[in-house]
Amino acid sequence: MPERRRSAPDSSSPGAEEQPPEVRARARALRVLARREKSRRGLGLSLTRAGFAPEVVRGVLDELQREGLVDDLRFCRLYLGEQARMRPRSARMLRHDLRREGCDPAVIEQAMSRMSEDLDETSLVRAAARKKLRTAGRDPERLRRLLRARGFSRGAIEEALRELLPAAAGSDGSPDPDHDLDPDSDPDSDPDSDPDSDADSGPGPSS
Repeated sequence: MPERRRSAPDSSSPGAEEQPPEVRARARALRVLARREKSRRGLGLSLTRAGFAPEVVRGVLDELQREGLVDDLRFCRLYLGEQARMRPRSARMLRHDLRREGCDPAVIEQAMSRMSEDLDETSLVRAAARKKLRTAGRDPERLRRLLRARGFSRGAIEEALRELLPAAAGSDGSPDPDHDLDPDSDPDSDPDSDPDSDADSGPGPSS
């Protein structure tokens, strides 16, 4: 992530505690944004955890948003692009992640529509499968489990495995009906650990 040009005074410097809370909150927000892009909600949580009052946080966020330093559409696009490269998973899961960041559904859909080519399920599942081949080996059953944990549909998974592991497909090339994706399942409940789970380095989650 490129660093922002705008610098902020160091609130740990002598006399910083004598500054108004709005000044200190803005300085802290700019330091956070200099490290990585944040959604409005994510930045607000950072300021709230630092002990700033809700009205101070709201005022600083409004100010930064007017200046274009907080922009949820930009955050969504950066997040989606980074995740498609570093930790590819289904569009359904990416939407879920961005909603959890507090982004408006309309903003999420706008960002995703602008990046439809990058978020094509066929491309994403192939990219995820190639990554898993390097870390999880060529066991088709384990690859299916790991790819289901990334939210991909049964058909997309089987197509990717037929391409990368021809022996994994049935003799008639049809998907295995025993490997369907439960749309109500928790994508984080897969028993296999995800070797890429800490690979994110782009726009940051609010946690």
